[in-house]
Amino acid sequence: MTLDVVVETLIKAVIVIGALLTGFAYLTLFERKVQARMQQRPGPNRSRVAPRRAATAFSICSRP
Repeated sequence: MTLDVVVETLIKAVIVIGALLTGFAYLTLFERKVQARMQQRPGPNRSRVAPRRAATAFSICSRP
């Protein structure tokens, strides 16, 4: 085996591993988005309580 063959094989292996890792990352992201959509969980940017009211309620309830 010459050095050229070894380098070519290593480059191909790195490309395949990188593609697989990227693919699994996108599949995980897609799966989480689908599950969140199915559960219909409101995120922090879609909270029903106004931030000022929530902060006021928290400060009132947390007083000793």
